[in-house]
Amino acid sequence: MRATGRSDTVLFVVYDGVRLLDVTGPLEVFTVANEHGGTYRPVLASPDGRDVVSSAGVRLGADVALSEVTGPVGTLVVPGAPDWQATAADRPLLDQIRRLAAGRQQQRVREAGEAERDDRPGGQAERGQRFPQALGSGHAR
Repeated sequence: MRATGRSDTVLFVVYDGVRLLDVTGPLEVFTVANEHGGTYRPVLASPDGRDVVSSAGVRLGADVALSEVTGPVGTLVVPGAPDWQATAADRPLLDQIRRLAAGRQQQRVREAGEAERDDRPGGQAERGQRFPQALGSGHAR
């Protein structure tokens, strides 16, 4: 999966045993944001690109293998699992998450510079103003 430019891709890392609510809860939040003008594109990525089975026994369809994700990711969601010790011991999975998180950190630095000079409608600098209710109290509006 390769995306270009600034990305509203929301990448969910899914794996066998993942807590279903930890995937579907955030997924629903981005879906509702899209109903109110957001442009988020949720993508489910598994270690090998195959479907996974959640801790509840529900099969989740993966869109892509983690190793195939090369473009910018707007948001990286790493859901938990009841057997977190097994997940924490899965070195290949953690290596892919670290790779994606490192790429996300580099992208945030670039976006911060762009936000300072981005005054177009829908620009990064305006996102909090478009969805102030999502920021909660205590945030600038």
